[in-house]
Amino acid sequence: MSRRTLLAGVVTAWVADLGLPGGTLLRTTAEEGTSEAKKPDLVLKVGKRPNGQDDHAEPNSRVDVVLDSVREVLFSPDGKTLAVRGEPGDPAALRTIHLVDLARRSAIEWNVGTTSLAGMCFSPDGRWLAASGSETDRGIDVWSMAAGKSVASFAGGIGRPVFLEDSATLAIRAPAGAGDVVRWNRAETGEESRRFPTPVAYAAELAPSGELMAATSRFNDATLRLIDVATGRERHRLRGGEGQPGIIRFAPDSRTLAAAYLDGSIVLWEVATGETVLTRPSSTRILAATFSPDEIYLALGEKDGTLRVLEVGTGREMLRWKAHSGAVSSVAFSPDGRQLATGSLDRTAIVWGISGAIVPADGATALTELLRQQTWDELAAGSAGVAYGAMHRVRRTADSSFAWLLERTRRQIMPPERGRIEVLIRELDHPDSAIRHRATEELKKLRELARPSLTALVRQSPSAEVRSRARRILQWGDRTPRYLDSDIRRFHRVLHLIESHRGAESIALCELIAREVPNDELRRNATRTLMTLKRPR
Repeated sequence: MSRRTLLAGVVTAWVADLGLPGGTLLRTTAEEGTSEAKKPDLVLKVGKRPNGQDDHAEPNSRVDVVLDSVREVLFSPDGKTLAVRGEPGDPAALRTIHLVDLARRSAIEWNVGTTSLAGMCFSPDGRWLAASGSETDRGIDVWSMAAGKSVASFAGGIGRPVFLEDSATLAIRAPAGAGDVVRWNRAETGEESRRFPTPVAYAAELAPSGELMAATSRFNDATLRLIDVATGRERHRLRGGEGQPGIIRFAPDSRTLAAAYLDGSIVLWEVATGETVLTRPSSTRILAATFSPDEIYLALGEKDGTLRVLEVGTGREMLRWKAHSGAVSSVAFSPDGRQLATGSLDRTAIVWGISGAIVPADGATALTELLRQQTWDELAAGSAGVAYGAMHRVRRTADSSFAWLLERTRRQIMPPERGRIEVLIRELDHPDSAIRHRATEELKKLRELARPSLTALVRQSPSAEVRSRARRILQWGDRTPRYLDSDIRRFHRVLHLIESHRGAESIALCELIAREVPNDELRRNATRTLMTLKRPR
């Protein structure tokens, strides 16, 4: 293993010009077609092109690192370093990762102990970079970003490793006899702390939380199995496109899963329910996919050199650029979400400024009362696509929406005040049938608290319909639980939203859900969200 400085200062940063004449920002939606990419922020030239031409780089923007390809690009958590590696089949790139200092415009080379690289990942705190070997070279190497050298090497890993949230532990998939295992190893020493047997997987991806694995069981298997790592239990079976999924990626919070299939389709699922969020076709094969840090966007790299960005909550295509002359083999968002790095088989890695290129269509700053009720109902929807649309609406409408959502959820869990029951009693006779139905369903869950009022209504109401409704609620008995499946789905989605919205109110709601709602899966979710909210940034 070695470290050496490569052509310091020869990488030139270009200030991206992302405006069109007249100050109109680049913006592309599914209806608006394709926009041409403007000048990138940075171009890394990693080898001579066969025809001697370069679509993007000027002569002084070249970093000659003797690669014939770029397979993966990855930003460090502080956004200051870009890690670049080549294709496993590239003889010059079998053991090499290049670490590019984006501010100093220089690079260093890490010669990894494995002979064929399959993946790499940074620790959340940015201290470590881990690299894993291929199926034929099952090794793990760990690089210290502070010391600028390799600090640990140990055997047994295949595929992409994952750093757990403590930044000290690596989750690694490895073969073990007749099955597979997921191991937890200390990054600095390689010491194994835990081991979990898992089903044999042909292709697999570990979630950033280290708690889940999405896997196929055989070649050309289009079905993904979502596996609980700790128990080996299959949580969900996910069906998407046709043929083998070539790319499997979890969102940073492990709550959404994306897979790109050989038929060109990209499919997203909600991890908590296993329901499909969206399916989008593509005219060419997708070779790379990654979520933005806030999970609002999904970037896709395609075989024909196109870079696309989709809005997760709506499926809207926000950006489409012809980014490379060769296939886009890797995409990575910067930690602040304002830049995208792309790697390509055309032997370039490019950093693009996108903050001005993606203009949200929804510029609302607050939800109206009507939209609030619609959002509340849709958060409980059986369709994950509908629910994600509602979540997108909340994310796009500033802090006031989170405050409303926290309070509305708290009110549903806490025993209602007497005045609330009286309002529901009156709504049983409301002229709007939707309001009558909603009041009936809520009173079913509150029937013991509302029994005196309902009994009086059966005896005294002049409306035959109201008397009938009150009688049916009282006779419902134990058939209606305190919380319906739709309520549990809504609570999962509320936790999904508030994980990125730190504050005392979010913490209090997580504690309330974990304490008061009798659902084991939801309580585990609330506990995990609570740990994230309490963890120092």
